[in-house]
Amino acid sequence: MNPFQILIASIGGTLACGDLIAAPPQSSPSPGDIEGELNVENDRTLQRTRMRLENEFINYESGDSLNTLTYSGGIAFGFRGRKEWQLTLDWPLVAYRAGPSSTVGSATGMGDLEATFTRAFETRWKVRWSLGMKTRFATAMESQLGDGMYVLSPLAAGSWRLNPWVKLLATFQYNYSVAEREGVGKRRTLDFKPGVEFDLPGRWYGYVEYAAKRDFASGGSGGALGYIAGASLKFEIGSAWGRDDRLVLIARYEMPLAESSRRGTYVLGVSYRFK
Repeated sequence: MNPFQILIASIGGTLACGDLIAAPPQSSPSPGDIEGELNVENDRTLQRTRMRLENEFINYESGDSLNTLTYSGGIAFGFRGRKEWQLTLDWPLVAYRAGPSSTVGSATGMGDLEATFTRAFETRWKVRWSLGMKTRFATAMESQLGDGMYVLSPLAAGSWRLNPWVKLLATFQYNYSVAEREGVGKRRTLDFKPGVEFDLPGRWYGYVEYAAKRDFASGGSGGALGYIAGASLKFEIGSAWGRDDRLVLIARYEMPLAESSRRGTYVLGVSYRFK
């Protein structure tokens, strides 16, 4: 059985078990306990059925640019009072514009499809955490629209509501390529993303995140903090609208801190969550 068949079988078995769940355990919070949460993508421990449309634009030093329009559909399921499980599919439409010195031409088409499956847990003291798996499929129509890898990424995330206005977040994600096209090296990286979210007046929020990536495939003896590549600082602001704050609008800017070919990353997005 290949990794894709194992993933599908695991999801199918989980869905079947989820249908047998009748009521949450006594420690599970009531719906009112999480009603104030915006449930944006920053916090993987909050599970909601939702749709999201996001446009990301990356500008490179070489003059190249990459524009990705991603449609994301997620379904949450589990207990009646709290959704513990979530399956999300991301479908990207990518437009690559080649710069004057680029060795490949411009292209537009489907990028690499991603599937994310997570299980959220909650404890006392307003702490939540989750475990999951992200899978990236090499579905890009052209080489410049994706990385040509089939990637498995186990992930763990946690959140702590420090006070009514501040929440601390952190995500660990290990990325391992199990198959790739010829000429592309294997990927073995660890993403660490600590962040802080601020609740602002009028159902607005602000979010700041530091993102670092350790490349285990670099080799050498750089120590525990060696070979950090692609470190960046992310700034995000968003607002909830509509009935029950179901519509969330976000704007995000990501600034590279380490040596990078990127000048900056700009994101606009909108998500609609179902009750």
